Amino acid sequence: LNVINSAVQVIQVICGQELSETAMRMINKIKQNTFRQLRLVNNILDMAKLSAGKLKSNKRNLDIVLMTQAIVESIEVYAKQRQVEINFNSTIGHHIIGIDDSKYERILLNLLSNAIKFTPKGKSVSVSLKKKVKEVIIEVKDEGIGIPEDKHKYIFEQFGQVKSVLNRPEEGTGIGLSLVKLLVEEMGGSIALTSQEGTGSTFAIRLPSEKVEAYYNSSQQIQSYEEK
Repeated sequence: LNVINSAVQVIQVICGQELSETAMRMINKIKQNTFRQLRLVNNILDMAKLSAGKLKSNKRNLDIVLMTQAIVESIEVYAKQRQVEINFNSTIGHHIIGIDDSKYERILLNLLSNAIKFTPKGKSVSVSLKKKVKEVIIEVKDEGIGIPEDKHKYIFEQFGQVKSVLNRPEEGTGIGLSLVKLLVEEMGGSIALTSQEGTGSTFAIRLPSEKVEAYYNSSQQIQSYEEK
């Protein structure tokens, strides 16, 4: 796949000016599908590592509120392109917990991209965050096509697609939510789905509200992720 992608880039650089508009569209399509296949391969490898216990969490004490807000803001451009409104709200101003930020970003971006993808134009996607005694709850709610109740048990299965409602050209391989579930569980949390066909879906992530001993300090993070 990397060889194919490299060859496409060489063609674009060396022969770009000589190619017709139709040929360039075909080259871009090859490039797009190569990236999709690479993501699929990486997801399968990560699932294999998780199943074998070789993809461990690297938790650090970070502000879950600021981090969640930053992730939501990072996908606003994509939402606007799909003509879907996206918003974030939290019942708390800040809260430090031990979390693997790279895994959390991957989880949330996966849920948000799916929510935006299957939400009609003019509708909205919302992310909410609240704290309970021993856990933090993050909910991703959309106004999309929804999922029939009898299909909920398949949604987190590897390669499990709900074909009756997700039969659209941009649907994936059905591996994304399976990986999301494994990543959430690796961090000691859980994920659940609430949905009905035609009324949208809500994915609720529950993460432990606890800190780790490691101290994290980085000026590159938005404002202050570190706990002083």
